[in-house]
Amino acid sequence: MRNAASVFCKGRGDEHILDVLNRLWGLSCSRESRDSLHDLIYPEGGHFWEGNPEIFAGLWSQNYLGMHSWTPIIPDDLMRFHTGSYKRFFDLQSDGTTVDYGGEIVPAGAIPEYINCEDHRPRYKADEYLVTSVPYQDFWVEGTAAMAYSFAELMLCTRDVSLLAKYLPHIELACDWLYSLRDSNGLLAVGPAGTLIEREYGATYLGNLKYEKGYPSGAMVWYIAANRQLAELETLAGRPDMAEEYASRAADGRKRLDRLFAPAGYLVNYIESNGKFHGVFGASEHGYFESNPNHDAIAAGVVDRQAAEKIYASMKSVDGLFNDYGQLRCVYPTHDDCMPNYDHGINPLPVPGADPNIDYSKLFHEHGPGVHWNGSIWWGSFSRMIMAEYMLGKYDDLRSPLLRHIELYDQGLICDQIKGNGDPLYPKEYNHVAMIDFFEVVGAALRGLFEYRYTADSLVIRPHIYPEIEVYEQVQPVRYGDSKIYLKVESSNTGGIIAAVLNGTPVEICSDDSIDISYDMLDMADNLLEIQI
Repeated sequence: MRNAASVFCKGRGDEHILDVLNRLWGLSCSRESRDSLHDLIYPEGGHFWEGNPEIFAGLWSQNYLGMHSWTPIIPDDLMRFHTGSYKRFFDLQSDGTTVDYGGEIVPAGAIPEYINCEDHRPRYKADEYLVTSVPYQDFWVEGTAAMAYSFAELMLCTRDVSLLAKYLPHIELACDWLYSLRDSNGLLAVGPAGTLIEREYGATYLGNLKYEKGYPSGAMVWYIAANRQLAELETLAGRPDMAEEYASRAADGRKRLDRLFAPAGYLVNYIESNGKFHGVFGASEHGYFESNPNHDAIAAGVVDRQAAEKIYASMKSVDGLFNDYGQLRCVYPTHDDCMPNYDHGINPLPVPGADPNIDYSKLFHEHGPGVHWNGSIWWGSFSRMIMAEYMLGKYDDLRSPLLRHIELYDQGLICDQIKGNGDPLYPKEYNHVAMIDFFEVVGAALRGLFEYRYTADSLVIRPHIYPEIEVYEQVQPVRYGDSKIYLKVESSNTGGIIAAVLNGTPVEICSDDSIDISYDMLDMADNLLEIQI
């Protein structure tokens, strides 16, 4: 008999789909699994590692970003370390007097890109492989916005009064710093390496290692999302004036984001300060497709359904963006605008601060087309694509990559990324070296079934149940404050939600695709929500 801890759901219908969901849960959360989230706990620090501490004794914020998919459903014994990971980054947030590794003053509000868990030294730029900080590289703009969004969601989920009292000012400081970066056009102006793709983002290159800032789409997406979440936090804290301010910033940011769309309806990578576009697919210069800002805009709810469908259609129209398993490359075909020594010889200028003992063109692996941020499949990024596919009901596009994820796990290929064609990126000695990113895909595969959107006073549940499933029961609960909610769905696949019952009491249905559960409605520790579709 299967250990109850390895069972996520049960039901009636396509048993294969249920088995896949249960296997994904078990390999991530069961202590019986050879490699699981339990193996990535750093007890002394009270948070997770990026990976095996003998090889990856640190924590990268962009690598951890996809873990926000786990927030509603992560087991209680792991929730402490999940929360602790966010706390660690924001405990090290700059107050405006913080001095970075290279001796620069870090702007108030910025969080580290990387934390070394051995010497506990944070790096506030994407420069952890240099011996000194590089002045022309920007601080961690997009990562700060994305982690502010994720930590704010965790506080909305847990409704932990002490956590909110301590860390609400940190989220405010982060969002206020981001607000200060807006240019006259209302877009965030970000210098080189200030986005999630690190030194693959070159901003506006003037030649001779001189740069001006650019306007990256990803930073705007997470800026909007973070301000929306902060507005909800302010409401939860009983501060309506502040809630209105941050909601206004989010709304204005969403209007400004329209400037960053290509005519076909997807987001470009960025615009230079001189107006040149990077990431218009098929253009003679910088004509690649950048995935991250596009799936992030959908997954974070920054764009509406119509815009999301256009983005998704654009992505699917790019032959080569997805590999044969349905896994998504972070860029296709390749960047032609990277920073020096980050693109396998395309721009081989020397980097100030470079360590003479490191061959930067082959740092861990060649940074040419199809690898690293230049076209590999990053599991943290792909987890947000999984969420986007659930939200749009693209079930046929989910099956193959989730099955392949299980196959990779069984082969011991559980690192942070694979090559764009699906081949292993790391040498064989990295087999069974677990990294946190791999499990983020699992979190999205399980969270996507109901999406879970937390507000100041309610949990919005949007069922996305595979059409082959007639009855779905979730054995593992979703958390909301001090309560747990168990979910059961009966689906005829003929339309939207027709009824919902919470603990035996009918719930008013305000939309055919979602249910709002007010926190005040949860009068028991364990609650049962039954939904008919």
